[in-house]
Amino acid sequence: MKTCLKCGYQRVTTDAAPLGECPKCGAIYAKVEAAIAQKQRRQSEVLIGTNLPEKAVAAVNGPANVIQPKKLGLIPKAALGLLGLGLIFAVVLPTLRAPANQDVRAMQAPVAAESSARRRIEADIAKTRTEGLRPEVLADQERFANNALSALDCVDGSASCSTFELERRLKGLPEGWVDRALGPPSSEQRLSTGSHFYYWTVRLNDDGRQKTCKLQMEYSGVGECRPGVNGGAGACKFNFYC
Repeated sequence: MKTCLKCGYQRVTTDAAPLGECPKCGAIYAKVEAAIAQKQRRQSEVLIGTNLPEKAVAAVNGPANVIQPKKLGLIPKAALGLLGLGLIFAVVLPTLRAPANQDVRAMQAPVAAESSARRRIEADIAKTRTEGLRPEVLADQERFANNALSALDCVDGSASCSTFELERRLKGLPEGWVDRALGPPSSEQRLSTGSHFYYWTVRLNDDGRQKTCKLQMEYSGVGECRPGVNGGAGACKFNFYC
């Protein structure tokens, strides 16, 4: 008795349908068998053409055939290993080294800025000497430049400085010369009492002990805070928070 390859029905002797036709689904046996044979030939050609191991063909209407990928030989595996190592050196290691490089740049940046500040102070005083100032005014300017350079030695670590020593080097400096030594203030504060505070963050080498302090300062034009013969306001009233 014939079994239909399309629906799986098996004929019985009492079926009235023609012998070449399925009594249940009406499929023509010869056509279904030819179609299945053609499909199997195409699958075999694909498998042979790609040099992949053949897989048993499932039922005609069942799940699609699963083609197993060709296993990698030793050479392709070695190539993949080298590629993986290349990616590690190109991507991962630079990332791991980045924090260290950033730390180096972070330490170098203040040094470069302080070196530039030193050159500006030296250039300013050299220019002042060519301006034909009165001797007493020129003497004040040279004193300001020397005190600014000595204050810069404190904050760049070139000299061992306590907070008291930095205060001594800054006291009486006009605002412009303080900015040359310390840079512009990080913040300012004006109080209703009339006080005007300026703030800097400074790094000090106090007898080998590295410390970072917040400096609060006011300017005043009286007493020893008076800058020089031209008057004005000088650095005065220091408070350090370390």
